[in-house]
Amino acid sequence: MVLRRLTAVCILCVFALGCANRRPDATIEVASHRVDLLRVPASTTPGPKTQPLRRARLTVEAGDVLRADARLSRRGASGDGRATFVLAVDGEEVARLPLEVTKAHDADVATLDLEPWLGRDVEIEARIEGAGDGWHAYWQSLAAERVQTVERRTSEAGRNVLLVMVDTLRADHLGLYGATRDTSPRLDAFASRARVFDHALAPSSWTLPSVAALFTGLYPRDRGWADGQALELHHLLLPQRLQRAGLSTFASSANPLIAPSHGFDRGFEVFQHRPWELAPRLHDDFFAWLDRHRETQWFAYLHAIDPHDPYTDSPEPFASRFVRDPDYDGVFADPGALNRIHLESAWGDRDAVDVEAADLDWLIDKYDGEIAFWDHHFGRLIDGLEARGLLERTIVIVMSDHGEEFLEHGFLKHGRSLYRPALHVPLLIFAPGLVEPGRVDAVAETIRLDRAILQLLRLDEGPSRPNDLLRLEDGDRFPAFATTRVPHGPGISRRYSLDAVREDALKLVHRPDDDGLEAWTELYDLNVDPGEQTSLAEARPEQAEALQQLLDTWARSSGPRSSDAERGELQPEELEALRALGYVQ
Repeated sequence: MVLRRLTAVCILCVFALGCANRRPDATIEVASHRVDLLRVPASTTPGPKTQPLRRARLTVEAGDVLRADARLSRRGASGDGRATFVLAVDGEEVARLPLEVTKAHDADVATLDLEPWLGRDVEIEARIEGAGDGWHAYWQSLAAERVQTVERRTSEAGRNVLLVMVDTLRADHLGLYGATRDTSPRLDAFASRARVFDHALAPSSWTLPSVAALFTGLYPRDRGWADGQALELHHLLLPQRLQRAGLSTFASSANPLIAPSHGFDRGFEVFQHRPWELAPRLHDDFFAWLDRHRETQWFAYLHAIDPHDPYTDSPEPFASRFVRDPDYDGVFADPGALNRIHLESAWGDRDAVDVEAADLDWLIDKYDGEIAFWDHHFGRLIDGLEARGLLERTIVIVMSDHGEEFLEHGFLKHGRSLYRPALHVPLLIFAPGLVEPGRVDAVAETIRLDRAILQLLRLDEGPSRPNDLLRLEDGDRFPAFATTRVPHGPGISRRYSLDAVREDALKLVHRPDDDGLEAWTELYDLNVDPGEQTSLAEARPEQAEALQQLLDTWARSSGPRSSDAERGELQPEELEALRALGYVQ
């Protein structure tokens, strides 16, 4: 019997650094989800909560392992939290996971080899003992997985892939998309060697659903992601596909939501979670790992958070590069003011946030400074690849998960709407010899990037589709869709849906009759109204109806809409991450 224990929160980074500091083995152990044995969302009701004994049956097959994810969270308790998570097979205790922490939450993951029970129908027991008063102890998941060994690909097998996600980067604040400020000289120069998509549309206006859609190729609608819930185990992620093909895989993420606690570590041999760290730290992580994996074919994901609010993290000279009033002492001089106003002012309604023009100017100036800081270090990232002789052998993709709003429609930050500032994102693909440089004027969906990566690596043998990113040409007209769920009260308990569809220059935004709120529809012609200021829904009813039918068809194909009661409750650490990013109180 083999028991492999990895600490998912406290010592995950230590474990990852240990992996990064040794030469890669010739083979990779790959785990694939087989069946959920337990998925019981933890209650978010205040006070001590401990799940009762849980039992499930499983017929053990060759290669099966048991993966158990234990969580302990503080719920207003004082002192230390203690709990022991126990696994048993047919009444025999096989694993004890003691958690004893003083911080807000902790987690442990156990992977148990089930070979001793091969061919048997067994009962799995999962229980919790001794949870401290006021602490919240629960199993996040209990699942059977199938482990297999694959040969690690060498560098001669094909191109590498570096996917650079720049959180909260709206396209029109970059020089290559028309910005007048010199925010992005290094990216602009790099873009001249890449294929640039002029009208790339994110699938949502905030991070978790947008990245979940990218990694799965599935729209976030009705899967809980738009409410902040973790990826389900049965979803096969892009890094898992690449790892199964034998690629070495690495990730470093500065976003609190793109974390192991939300399932984004699956498929990565090394996943380093660096909440709120700046781009240079991610790049250091990457190069330390890369220098030990240069002889392999690899996929790396870097999720930078530099341009994210409160826009005060970049050092000089970038922090003041675009600031018009160096003596600014307005409302946003308090770093907490932006989240407070964002959360307390509108709740998704149309009431404009009451700030002065000078306040808004300061926000934009600081935001642009953070873009310039990221751009500078992006240049150093490309220089590092080039110095190692790897740039021409690497597919480099630069994109964002969503944009940012500065009162164009009465909103600050993101996630509250589906207007252009929140959805129009940069998308560049650099692939020498595989993708011709140039501009693509057609509307593109970033959700299709996973398929494009597999196609570039010759790992997708399915027939090509007309709206594949690599086939898009000027003049193509394919609908693009987006969705979000918007709070309309304090916290996250009450949310309504917004959906959008864009076809060529026409865009429809629709709020259905959701949670008792009145439905509304807006239609915009972006050729004459790129700022989406004047709805044409009443003036052009036939066009609005045609796009509404497209949206309805897409909604039906995405699955039936679930009610809030059916979605399951968010785990404590999921709520904590949402609060840290300013999405909920």
